[in-house]
Amino acid sequence: MIDSHMPFNQKALEEIFAPSRIRSQSLRLQKYCVSGKGHFAICEEVIPEIVAYVNQVIEFRYPNGQIPYHSRFSHFQVGGVDRLAYLEKNLNGLDRLEKVRAKIDLVMVSVLLDAGAGSQWQFFETETGKVVARSEGLAVASLDMFIKGAFRASLKQNCRLMAEACCTSQRSDWNLAFKFLSEIL
Repeated sequence: MIDSHMPFNQKALEEIFAPSRIRSQSLRLQKYCVSGKGHFAICEEVIPEIVAYVNQVIEFRYPNGQIPYHSRFSHFQVGGVDRLAYLEKNLNGLDRLEKVRAKIDLVMVSVLLDAGAGSQWQFFETETGKVVARSEGLAVASLDMFIKGAFRASLKQNCRLMAEACCTSQRSDWNLAFKFLSEIL
């Protein structure tokens, strides 16, 4: 059930996520790009080649057709560790709307920090002893920073993002959070 003070309802959410709505909005974006008004260009002549390549990758990686759900939240769960339960524990005491806001803050900062770690960078998670690399490692590292209050809006709000906190963070804070595994061991 959705809180009455929220600016949307279940019917509106179902409409937004309906395949027909997604298709119509995608078509609208395509027309905008083709018009030349935006910052993106569509090279329609290569679309068949791209589709063939994507299908080839899917068939190779998922021969049974079972493609796993992929999102930033699945990155937080890498290695079979239920980090979302830990996040929920840290959000305990917040009302439903504040929990949603905190989760949006987390995903936003986590995705923005994920500039591609490359194949060399790895994150050592002290709580689990696990080594996590690539986007998943960056996700776990940013979740760790978020829960520890690195982006907090105030001392009482560890799990809220504040631009000022991100901008005034010290380089040493970022270095410690994203340190190369070889520097830790």
